[in-house]
Amino acid sequence: VDSNWLGQRVDDFILQQYPQWSYKQVQKLVEQGHIYRYKAKGKKLYTRLTDRLELDELVVVPTSAFWQSQIASPSGIEDPREEERKALHLTTKVRNMAQNMVLFKNEHVIVINKPAGIPMMGGNGVTVNVADMLPALKFTKSETPHICHTLDRETSGCVVLARSANMQRMLAKNFVRRVVPNSVFWGYCVGKPAANHGRIRMYFEEGRGSQIVA
Repeated sequence: VDSNWLGQRVDDFILQQYPQWSYKQVQKLVEQGHIYRYKAKGKKLYTRLTDRLELDELVVVPTSAFWQSQIASPSGIEDPREEERKALHLTTKVRNMAQNMVLFKNEHVIVINKPAGIPMMGGNGVTVNVADMLPALKFTKSETPHICHTLDRETSGCVVLARSANMQRMLAKNFVRRVVPNSVFWGYCVGKPAANHGRIRMYFEEGRGSQIVA
């Protein structure tokens, strides 16, 4: 990992190096420990998809011999819902939903308002997600936007998308170096607390729909 990839998310880095692999394939390899990292000092580190790369790390991916001896070729690992998700990209309803989420757009970035209940990535039981909506947000660009950070499924809020790989790498560095302001989360309060300030120590539970209630 050189300075050009510093701060890049693991999943974005792998998908840019191996565009023939799907996100589902990369997710499976990471979860099974077949993709991992070596720190600059030589320490082996099992990684997560959302981890950000550090300078002089080594990212290890399976070789061709691995695919031949262990499991099928990467192109042969297909999620049974893959065709359903590909079809989802092209529906007018999903395309309109994605474009209605746009708050800001210029040559370099797009800022969307992610609704609560819609996850960033696909998974078991997930049909609509932000990653699948990205082709609908290309507009005049030929390149599909890149996700720069994530929000939890239950959280609504602003998500920054980069309109090029170079812009994504630059934003990733800014997130790591805290150049970008920290995230701010707002919660609605029913009623007025007795104190003007303090700390709430309560469990969270799922309310109606996709709401999270303390």
